[in-house]
Amino acid sequence: MPNWYPVGQPLAGEHQIAELARVTVHDVPKYLCAFDQLSRTVKPEETGLHFYMQDKKFRSVLTNPEKHLKQFLPFSSLLTPDLTIMSGMPRWMRIQRTHLSRAIGAFYQSRQLKVIPSIRWIDLSDLDFVCDGISTNSVFAVGALGNFQDLALRATFEDGLFEILDILQPAGIMIYGAIRTEVFDKLSLKTSVFHFDTAMRARAREIKGTYPAEFDLFSCDRT
Repeated sequence: MPNWYPVGQPLAGEHQIAELARVTVHDVPKYLCAFDQLSRTVKPEETGLHFYMQDKKFRSVLTNPEKHLKQFLPFSSLLTPDLTIMSGMPRWMRIQRTHLSRAIGAFYQSRQLKVIPSIRWIDLSDLDFVCDGISTNSVFAVGALGNFQDLALRATFEDGLFEILDILQPAGIMIYGAIRTEVFDKLSLKTSVFHFDTAMRARAREIKGTYPAEFDLFSCDRT
């Protein structure tokens, strides 16, 4: 493990993925802001940081998380890095990327940041390791980007959400990006759901005059 990895970090599951502390619905931020838009955030104390973007944009976070610690501390929370997992990628690589994402989260958690696990899967078989280290009755986040137009990916994403509900019995789910109303409504019957628009959609809505004047255009509104 790298020298920044917290000594004595609790691990879970066959693959020894870092355990993260339970997150309550009161810890869910009012806004989300992308890592590459931090300087435009108006209210960091109400804003969580996310990494729903190309991996190369946050490579420095993966290689040297200490470099960004001072920059991140003013924010209310941090989602674990959303590393790409693609169809055809070997299972060991999908596990490795999940392991690294949680390790980064464990580092920032050890430095007193509120860390919210972001879960990604490309196949339902991934659920046996992506849920490791996440407490039951906690909050987790998912990015619904890149799968809305692909029917097979969308089905795997939506089916996975309901399976994770059964596995983790979460207190809440944060969803970043587009999700079908039918799915949102079904999830809401089982847990608290916090939906965040992408920055692009937020800006489009603001141009149409549907956001309050005080809204930070480069954050994501929770509904």
